[in-house]
Amino acid sequence: MDLDSLNEEIKKIMDARNNTGIPEFEGYSPFEMHNIVQYLFEENCPIKIIKLKTEDFHRIPIFNGVKFLLNQLSEMDGIKLTAKGYLPTKIVSDLYNQKYYSEDMIDKGISKLYKETDSLFVRLCRIILELSGVAKKSKGKLILTKEGNNCLLNDQLLLEEILNAYCKKFNWAYFDGYELENIGRLGCGFSIYLLNQYGNDVRQTDFYAKKYFTAYPMLIEDIHPRYGTVESYINRCYSYRMVEQFGMLTGIIKKIGVHKYGEPKFIQKSELLNLLFEVNQPK
Repeated sequence: MDLDSLNEEIKKIMDARNNTGIPEFEGYSPFEMHNIVQYLFEENCPIKIIKLKTEDFHRIPIFNGVKFLLNQLSEMDGIKLTAKGYLPTKIVSDLYNQKYYSEDMIDKGISKLYKETDSLFVRLCRIILELSGVAKKSKGKLILTKEGNNCLLNDQLLLEEILNAYCKKFNWAYFDGYELENIGRLGCGFSIYLLNQYGNDVRQTDFYAKKYFTAYPMLIEDIHPRYGTVESYINRCYSYRMVEQFGMLTGIIKKIGVHKYGEPKFIQKSELLNLLFEVNQPK
């Protein structure tokens, strides 16, 4: 066998392995998992965004928050930012008081809402607004971009820009004290698959965390928590980012029952998950 023929045979073997489903990936092949991680929502990815019905957009907190700001930018011909570059207090208050998303500390009066950084929701909406490219800062103001103007009358386009920014550009560690930057965001499409696959039943968040870290064991190398076990530490991190933030802010997860701080939560997928995402099974 000459060298070219040998290389061709080796390529066939490697291609076969890359296209063979493995248990750690819930039956997805390395090729499919690569597309989930690197090309989420794109043509060859098993997870895609579905065209949503008009009446369902209002069910997505992060969409409604970003759209509120987008409309404010249009109506006011831009928003003048504070000296430190944040949204003015009136806009902060007006956005939060739309009640697209509630934060217990604020609603119970434990924390006061005054500036942009007082609310996770308001702050995230502002960040996603810019990461998605629908707005930008210019001369002390936040203004619409050409893409932003396109999104004003196209909710589906805006939704896709938001989800792409949240899943591919936003640092999911921004709001927490965990030093594990990639947990949750890396492979969040796989978490969407897991919720689609198992979310009809009420399950603890640890169920999903275990499957997630089975697929991505490299994320937990060299972790030394200050207290507790490595497993409880990484599970809390995953639960906070995937459930408390992404899941609740997109509306694809609903929590069941009352939970104590730091304990695993019981969750179920919401009806919105299957309206929002097309989830193709492993081939």
